[in-house]
Amino acid sequence: MRQRRGFTLSEVLVSVSLIAVLLGILVPALVHSREAARRTICSNRIRQGAFALLHLTDTGKRLPSNEPTAWSIQVVEHLDPTFFSTQVSALSNASDHEPLSLNRVNGFLCPTGKKTLIDGRNISNFAMNESILGLKLAHISDGTSATILLAEIPSELASLWTWGPLANTDNTGSSHPGMCHIAAIDGSIHRVSQSTDRAVMASWFDPVDGKTNPIE
Repeated sequence: MRQRRGFTLSEVLVSVSLIAVLLGILVPALVHSREAARRTICSNRIRQGAFALLHLTDTGKRLPSNEPTAWSIQVVEHLDPTFFSTQVSALSNASDHEPLSLNRVNGFLCPTGKKTLIDGRNISNFAMNESILGLKLAHISDGTSATILLAEIPSELASLWTWGPLANTDNTGSSHPGMCHIAAIDGSIHRVSQSTDRAVMASWFDPVDGKTNPIE
């Protein structure tokens, strides 16, 4: 009877080395593809938020503000109609809105975000440009393509979604590697480097500083 020969040590070592090489190729590719998918979801969510704000603007030609109701409460009807009809529409005043933060609204969240809660209440990774609250579109002299409407905020700097989060040069950023999403008032979505010069970023937040360079 012929005796079956086992694997030699060198064959085992070669096999292990090949497996390690394959894992070294496949794992980074898998991580990259998952992050690419999360970026796409994040981009779509900030686009939906921007369109909701612009829809509210179309009715009055004035951008929403946080008075008497936070802008984020105003756009929930467009981001999550079911949640709005069952939870929000029946509330009579702004003070009643605070308990709503116990509810998660996916449209306000970046899927790459490291956390979604502050003391058990839900945050928003998207914030409205604090310089344009309640501003008439006709008063945005720098142009709608050169002025930020919504900006992405990293989870560690985010606030509750019911507060009408506001964005500026100090809190704009994300958990995405090297970039964050920004929506301009014209509805365009941009992937902006997190190393963008703060002065350039500040000019995109200011709607009337005379600098008309489009966001890029």
